[in-house]
Amino acid sequence: MKKKLVAILLVVALCAGMFAAFTGCNKDNGPQKKDKAIIYVTALFSGGLYDSKTNTAVWEPVSEEFRIYDYVDRTTGALDFLGILDAIKDGDFGTNADGEPYDLMSYVLDQIEYEPGRLLYDLTLDQDGNSNNPNIIAANDSPKDKNGKVMDISNGVFGIYKDFIDGIKAKYGDEYEVETFNYDWRYSPAEAGKKLEEYINKWGYKEVILMSHSMGGPTVGSYLARSQENRDKVKLYMGFAPATMGSFDALSVLASPSAYINNFLKGMELDSSTEVIIKGVVNSILSPGGLGDFIYNNIGLMTLVPSWQLINSEQYGNGEYGIYIDGTPISSKEDLYAFYESQPWALYYDFEKDEDGNIISYDKVVAKEGEYKNADGYKIKEAVATLEDYYDSFYIDGKYVMELVNSYYFVGTGLDTTITKLNVTTNGSDDPADYTYEVVTGTGNELYGDGTVPHFASIGGLSEGEIRDYDSRVLKYAGKNHLDVGGDFELLSPKIFELLKGVIGY
Repeated sequence: MKKKLVAILLVVALCAGMFAAFTGCNKDNGPQKKDKAIIYVTALFSGGLYDSKTNTAVWEPVSEEFRIYDYVDRTTGALDFLGILDAIKDGDFGTNADGEPYDLMSYVLDQIEYEPGRLLYDLTLDQDGNSNNPNIIAANDSPKDKNGKVMDISNGVFGIYKDFIDGIKAKYGDEYEVETFNYDWRYSPAEAGKKLEEYINKWGYKEVILMSHSMGGPTVGSYLARSQENRDKVKLYMGFAPATMGSFDALSVLASPSAYINNFLKGMELDSSTEVIIKGVVNSILSPGGLGDFIYNNIGLMTLVPSWQLINSEQYGNGEYGIYIDGTPISSKEDLYAFYESQPWALYYDFEKDEDGNIISYDKVVAKEGEYKNADGYKIKEAVATLEDYYDSFYIDGKYVMELVNSYYFVGTGLDTTITKLNVTTNGSDDPADYTYEVVTGTGNELYGDGTVPHFASIGGLSEGEIRDYDSRVLKYAGKNHLDVGGDFELLSPKIFELLKGVIGY
């Protein structure tokens, strides 16, 4: 019973990831004929991942075309989870060890086993940031499966961006390559920005128009920050709910998965007993050193925690702050990053296991000379140790790098479900592992955000007055959530085509 609940939860999580991420890829392996491109950059959890050794899709495994917006209530923005499960239940998930075809439930039950060759094991990084499966790559350039068929992840996880690619290509495909750039969302957007640079240079694009969603925002920002040459190529950037300065959702997942799940489950119509069981299952499996490392070693999540630029922005006012410890706010840049460096997900651990591989105990690792360490001398992960420099890199000579190119920001506003505050209670302990966390929604500036990313995170923590032509360049969609502001082509296409016409001329 417990394994079946975990399986259902995993499938729901795959669908829930759509609230924070959507993508697609649509490029042939044939000769490059155009030197201009319109590129959509993926979001957290949305980029297709591919096993280069087995020639199979890893994330996600549904092989046939799937349109997520066939299962979205356009009035409320809610996902029809049961409809999605029913639609993919008979999909091609490959075969098990006995050569028998999987159905959805048997596939998920098999893939949650934490051992080589299984989904979550293969997607998990170790404490040094190395993938358990070194053959996983981003699914660009139309990857084929072992039978030579172009996989569904060529159009993004669950085909989320097929409408974007097809719609824009129909008008501009003769002059521009129109495609989506997938990256490995388990790593930093700084790394993804470097990969984007390599991708653009590989195909010889001299002019690019970039679009992005959520974590794709800091990926584009990192690309722009790398060189003036990169910035000169970008004729237009459209950021759909970009999480450039971080999201409290990411911090909530890392600091307290149970608190995050509690917040997530509020939006699902579950009876109380089912909700209690699911929460118990989550708490029982998400421990460091095993399945929990999928979260705790995920560099992508670490580099999406709220930046000082967000904490210090107009998102807050009237004495409000983003993070409180025992009622006292974190009110300085130094204290914010020191807090992150103290957290369990920032640390290295030595694990003691029994003969069956089960973890008996684990201890924090004391840093050696030359290793990254926190104020207490414990070894910390590079992604956390360099967070301050990472976020500062988005500013060139004091200017937000997005403002150095022709940028427009598409943002959802007014949703008080946005996590905008974290209350930390130490319980009288000096060990953050003993702390408890409360996520608070709807605090701060009345603009709030889109249900996942606070408003001022999307615009680089800048004030309204610091963005050129704020009212025309920050496009606000009242009451629209993070899924819609980045995934709903019908909603966004009028403004997309207006901006494209302004740059391209027709």
